[in-house]
Amino acid sequence: SGKTTLKTALLLRGAGARETLQQLQQSMIETIQVRWTEADLQEWVDTDLANEPGFFSSCPRTRGLTGKRWLRMSPSDVSRVFGHPDTFTSDEVVAQMTAVLRFLTSDLDDVAVHEEVPYKVL
Repeated sequence: SGKTTLKTALLLRGAGARETLQQLQQSMIETIQVRWTEADLQEWVDTDLANEPGFFSSCPRTRGLTGKRWLRMSPSDVSRVFGHPDTFTSDEVVAQMTAVLRFLTSDLDDVAVHEEVPYKVL
């Protein structure tokens, strides 16, 4: 009920923020890569990013897309798959996904802890 998220947010403000961020990054990558099915990805997109039931299904190139495949997408791939049809919602989904992918694939030594984490979509 939000306790883990609150604990993580508080740890990101503490002295061990970089270590906590690296652990969070690795944990997210492992979870998405190993556990996220197409249905999991669809739920995240529809519920947390688009706030629109059926958005994922409305994108013609999402069939069979799992977390593992999504993690390998480039920003242009994300735009090609989720930017159609070109709407305000699709633009927001692409922007948020790109921010999450950038966080997950970045070298955290080069990231400013408090500025680059896409808290809104985590």
